[in-house]
Amino acid sequence: MVMNSLIFEKDRELDIIAMGKLCGSLFVYAGWSKIHNKAVCTGSFKKNIEGTAANITAALAKRGMKTGYIGRVGDDDYGRTIFNYLRNLRVDTSGIIRDSKGYITGIDSLRETSSENLLPTYLNKIADFKLSIRDIKEDFLKQARTLLLSGTILAKSPSREAALAALEYARRNHLVILFDMDHRPYLWGSEEEAAVYYSLAAEKSDVVFGTKEELGMLEDFSYPHDRNGFSMMNRCFQSHTKSVIIKNERDHSWIYSKEGNRVNKRIYSTKAVNTLSANDAFIEAFIYRTMKIKREQTEQEKVEH
Repeated sequence: MVMNSLIFEKDRELDIIAMGKLCGSLFVYAGWSKIHNKAVCTGSFKKNIEGTAANITAALAKRGMKTGYIGRVGDDDYGRTIFNYLRNLRVDTSGIIRDSKGYITGIDSLRETSSENLLPTYLNKIADFKLSIRDIKEDFLKQARTLLLSGTILAKSPSREAALAALEYARRNHLVILFDMDHRPYLWGSEEEAAVYYSLAAEKSDVVFGTKEELGMLEDFSYPHDRNGFSMMNRCFQSHTKSVIIKNERDHSWIYSKEGNRVNKRIYSTKAVNTLSANDAFIEAFIYRTMKIKREQTEQEKVEH
């Protein structure tokens, strides 16, 4: 259903360009040992990149897809590590700016315990939110079939204006636009502020990913006296949106189409070891599978003709 409604441009150098939060993370593995009859912390850290769009880009690159990224990092050790990590995966880093004005790369601290998974360390001088409209190069976007936008980049100025500019460039160059709301309350001044910018991005996108809570937040703002679960979705369908995917439910996900179709996709029952980045894995699998099927259909059409 989703695949049939999406038209990917041919003869583009990149399968997808992603845009969103771009920082590092330190995952804390707790551990204790007894040394000389005293309990001593022997835990360790594991470093990685952080940000939905960045994680998805890395995963797609590992699967052999041609990827690119738009973002901003500090000209510091963390920033250089992130930049080189993506480049070593053969991600096109032409759209990544290394800040030279003193802004630093953000770092999130993640703990192994379920009650304290994420301790954001965002400060006022974080580089990724300083991405500006001038940093968005239309010629770079023209090289891709798809743009993936993560909603975190909309949380602050000037990166929110840069994201809206990227959406405009992508629309006029016929990229398929995928938008994941990826709501992080600690980044926003209020839910109303988030709803305004999520709505603007959703209406320019071909596919919108969101949880029931995220879509409900938009509906509370736009339709406070007429909330029926579908008002905001129908508003998106009146613009560019072709599909809305409600994800992260315990038993299933729902796919709604502009034509009025609805598909329920159940999940496989399994024991969850760690749910960090589960959202990223869900969207990455969707993108990979969708584009793979489209590519196979195109190759079959060539054979038939």
